[in-house]
Amino acid sequence: MLGRIKFTGKIHSINRISNELLKTDMFAGNCLVKEKIRCNDVLLLTIETDYEINTTYLVSLSDKYKVDIEYSLSDHINNIKHTGVIVFENNKAEILEHRTDIYEC
Repeated sequence: MLGRIKFTGKIHSINRISNELLKTDMFAGNCLVKEKIRCNDVLLLTIETDYEINTTYLVSLSDKYKVDIEYSLSDHINNIKHTGVIVFENNKAEILEHRTDIYEC
C-alpha cells in the first residue's frame, strides 16, 4: 500500500515530529518513509506499508504534538482506499473523518 500523511501545526510541533519520530526511514513501526516534504508548518510523508494505518496511533500523535493530520492510503492490489482527518481542537485530538472505500479498476 502507498499513501501520504500530512501533519499541520505550529512550526515547533512540526520540528518535534521531524526530530523525534523520523530519525530513520520508518514511521509507526511498519511504514517505510519514501519521501519527506517540509514547509514551515506542514510536514508531508509519502509512505509504503503492508498494513492499514493505525488511526489510534495517529490520534495519539495529534494529541501529543498538537497537530492536525490528514491521511490517504491506497491498496492497489485489493482496490481499497483509506482516508481520514484527525483534528486537534479544544486541547484534544479527535477523528473528524475516516473512510474506507472500495473502487473498481
